Amino acid sequence: MDLELPAGHMLRLSDEVLLIILKNLNTKDLLSVFWSCRKLQSICHEADLWTKIEDPLDNYETLALISKKLANPKTTKVRIVSPVSPLGNKGYRSSFCPSLIESLNLRTISPVNGTSSLTQLHLIRQKFNGLAFRLQMLPKSLKILHLSETHIDNLSEESQYFQGLADHFTSLEELDLSYCSWVTGHSLMSLSKFPKLTKLLLRGCRRVGECLAYVSLASRFGFKSLKILDVTDTKVGSSEFTGMSSIVTLEEFYFGQYDQYSDSEYNYINDFCFATIRNSQSLQVLDISGSRITNGVLPTLLSIPRLKQVYAHFTQLTQEAIEEFHRRKPNCTIYKVAQTVATPPPPIAHQQPFNYYNIRIGDMLDEAIELGI
Repeated sequence: MDLELPAGHMLRLSDEVLLIILKNLNTKDLLSVFWSCRKLQSICHEADLWTKIEDPLDNYETLALISKKLANPKTTKVRIVSPVSPLGNKGYRSSFCPSLIESLNLRTISPVNGTSSLTQLHLIRQKFNGLAFRLQMLPKSLKILHLSETHIDNLSEESQYFQGLADHFTSLEELDLSYCSWVTGHSLMSLSKFPKLTKLLLRGCRRVGECLAYVSLASRFGFKSLKILDVTDTKVGSSEFTGMSSIVTLEEFYFGQYDQYSDSEYNYINDFCFATIRNSQSLQVLDISGSRITNGVLPTLLSIPRLKQVYAHFTQLTQEAIEEFHRRKPNCTIYKVAQTVATPPPPIAHQQPFNYYNIRIGDMLDEAIELGI
C-alpha cells in the first residue's frame, strides 16, 4: 500500500510541473534526485533534462549510468572533469573508459540522420591507455573538443597519433590540448589540416616548437581558418614565432612565457621578432608576457590597426612607455603585472645586446608614426 503523502509534498505535484523544476537543476543535483525514488527516477529519464551533461561525479557507476541510459539523441554537450591530475598520480586510470565512450556514441546517434548529436566533449584530466584508446573513437560530429591535462600513455608512435584526424573531425572548430605531454612538435602538421579549426590551445605543451621545420610548414600551408592560437609556455622561440606569425587569419595570439624557470634560448622571443607582425590587419589580442620583451616592441604594436588588448606581464616595459603608448593608441590597453624579481634576467649569449632604455619613448613613437608604422 502506498503511503499517504502530506499536503504540500513535492511528489503531489504533477509530472509536468516536476519536470519544469528538474530542468533548473545541474547534472550533479539531477543525479542525486535520480536515486531518490522511483517516481523521480522515471521523470529523470526525460531526454530534455540531459541536453548538457556537465561535471558529474567521476566514478564508473555514475559515468556508466550517463553513457548507457541517460545520454540520448538530444545530448549536445558532455563535460567530465577528474579531480585528480593524472600526471601526479601514476596509478590513476580514468573511469570514463573506451567502452563507455562507445556506449555514449551509440546513445547519442540521431534516428533522423544516423550521426551523433554531440557537438561538445570535454575530457579534462583524464588518463587513457594508448593501446585501447584512439581519438578516432570520439564522435565525428564534434565542434568543440577539450582534452586539457589529459594523459595518454603507451603510445608507440606519438608523432603519428593525430594522423588522419582531419578527415575524421571535419566539423571541429575548437581544440584544447593544454598541458598534454603527448603532443609533439610533429603534431602541428596534422593539426594544421583541420578544415574548420578556428581555436587551438597548446598552452604548456613543452614539445611544441621543438622542430622549426614542422612549425614553418604547418603555419605556411595549413591553419586556413585559425583565429585563436595559444602556445604559452612551450618551446616556441624567435624562429617559430616568425613562422606562426605568417598565419594571416590570426586574431588572438598567445605566446607568453609565464614559467620563468623554463626561460631559455630555446623559447627566447625578443623585440626583433615582432617585425613579422608589423601592420597586421587581423591581430586584435596579443600575449607577449616574458621578461625578455622591452619597450622596443611598442612601435610595432602601434602599427597594428585592430589591436585592442596586449598582455605584457613580467616584461621590461616601463610604466612611462605604457602610458605614452596609451596616449598614442587609446583604443588599445596594455595589461602588465610587475616583475617579482628586481634584477632582469641576464642576456643570452647569442643575441646581440641592445639597450632600449637609452631612447626616449616619445621620440621612438614619433619616429614610428613618421615612418608610417
